[in-house]
Amino acid sequence: MVKLALITGASSGIGEALAIEMARRHYKVILVARSEDRLKLISDRIQNEGGESIFLRVDLENGDEVASLKGSIESYGELSVIINNAGYGNFNNIENTEIEDWDRHININLKASFLICKIFVPQMKKRGAGVLVFINSVAGKKGYSNSTAYVASKFGLRGFSDALREELRDQNIKVISIFPGAVNTSFWDNSDIGFDKNEMLNAEVLSESIVSAIELPENCVVEEMQFRRVKGDF
Repeated sequence: MVKLALITGASSGIGEALAIEMARRHYKVILVARSEDRLKLISDRIQNEGGESIFLRVDLENGDEVASLKGSIESYGELSVIINNAGYGNFNNIENTEIEDWDRHININLKASFLICKIFVPQMKKRGAGVLVFINSVAGKKGYSNSTAYVASKFGLRGFSDALREELRDQNIKVISIFPGAVNTSFWDNSDIGFDKNEMLNAEVLSESIVSAIELPENCVVEEMQFRRVKGDF
């Protein structure tokens, strides 16, 4: 039986690395993001390496587009794994944080995960199995200056995933929260981070560890994983 995995934010960074690693481990991956061109490139790479992939262009800020995922995916089967990876970050002090930007952080970093779980968790409950992965951040455990919107959204995601874990524990559905520090991806391209990007975590190495946690035996779960640079605060 083919294992089906949905990955949001799959067009770059951690999401791209996870998609490639999951496909290599014989999952049929459904790639979701806004950039159709990038999704096609990654999907083609997976297929050229002998894997199976589908890509769906979805704006996760649009509730109707997120709701349409159910119909789009039904013909492929039931999801074994959902990786809520899509994320957004724009770092500013409080007076320069626009309301629209605050809302965007909440919509992408928190609300999108809620909507996707609301749609697909009932299928997992019915089957009595499934894995939900939430790619959070060290900012979901600690506040950082000039990051109020980002940190608030990540603390919210942590609370949501913690509560959902307890809600689903008796349903044999695993909930795994990932808290990475700075990962060397395009997320940081326009940020003044104060250190060399080469010191950051590697997305491919990170993904290997995450997928290994997903594939643990049915009676075992790693509920949280935190990754940081040896040096520095994140």
